[in-house]
Amino acid sequence: MFIADASSPGHTASDLGDGSGPYAEALANELRKPGLDHLNLFQNVKEAVQLSTGGFQQPWESNGLGRRVYLTWQSQIGSITLPAATARLGTEIDEAAGSQ
Repeated sequence: MFIADASSPGHTASDLGDGSGPYAEALANELRKPGLDHLNLFQNVKEAVQLSTGGFQQPWESNGLGRRVYLTWQSQIGSITLPAATARLGTEIDEAAGSQ
């Protein structure tokens, strides 16, 4: 199981921003980048949120996964081919983001 939260335990996430809070904005930006596994994707989100909030908001993750999971749409990374279901998930995310 992997849990990602917009703020650290016991703290509230900001909803201030142009149409969304800093976490939602950073997550949407990262989900558009091809070939990121969950560890890199959520680290990038964390860094972007901390930068945009001056360190006030600190996203938090709990990782119990035994392997990396790719959440973005690219189905091939170098010589590694990702499962078709993972590639479809990225396409579904892109389609959902485009419809909003």
